[in-house]
Amino acid sequence: MFDDLNVESYARFAFLELSNRVAALRKQLPHEAGELVYVNQRGRNYLYWKYHKNNCTRYTYQYISKQNETDVRQYQEKLKRFEDELHIYEEKLYLAETALASFGITHDMLSSLSNASMPLAFGNSERKLVTLRGEEVRSKSELLIANTLFLEKILYYYEFSLRLGSDTVSPDFLIPLKDGKCILWEHLGLLEQQQYQKHWTWKKNLYSANHYIENYNLIITKDTKGSFDTRDIQYMIQTYHLKELAKPLQT
Repeated sequence: MFDDLNVESYARFAFLELSNRVAALRKQLPHEAGELVYVNQRGRNYLYWKYHKNNCTRYTYQYISKQNETDVRQYQEKLKRFEDELHIYEEKLYLAETALASFGITHDMLSSLSNASMPLAFGNSERKLVTLRGEEVRSKSELLIANTLFLEKILYYYEFSLRLGSDTVSPDFLIPLKDGKCILWEHLGLLEQQQYQKHWTWKKNLYSANHYIENYNLIITKDTKGSFDTRDIQYMIQTYHLKELAKPLQT
């Protein structure tokens, strides 16, 4: 399972890197490289640059004078190199998307990877507790939730970067459902801290504005004087019917 985790994690990281590279290359390609062609007009051959522009199905023909021919040929070769490089990265991006799909990450979820982090097993140094699945989490309560979900064979993603409107948040756990939707699980362990409370208020309002509602598709658990245990987790699993609705964890 640790190997599967790293495949998923590195696929996420590769998707981010490749997406950025593809976007950068596309910015450098105002149109396709096309080809240089001679057009006979009134018995004389004139050089034109023939290419598609702005996704238009019609060709654009740009006249090239003898004076500018060398510069245009060099520019066209540069665009061809960009096109070749772009095609290579697009193929690799497709492979990363395919790998992520095998872990239950749908096409709609991929947009939320714009702020994806480094691979889970080698990420934030604050994470010190290692789950049965092999990733690192921040608290004993999160470790308990992760291990319970793992043992119940419920697929989950820890601190998955989720795009909601113009904001990006990382719920403690994102649980993909068989119908393509998902349930978020937030565990509140530091409510006694004022800054933590403020951040949670902002986060919960953001969830509400994007139709993530407690008792529907948002699970909220809390540490109450150390009383949080597996019974609380099992209760949530049963209440939200996770074993029936969630995608199964492939072990």
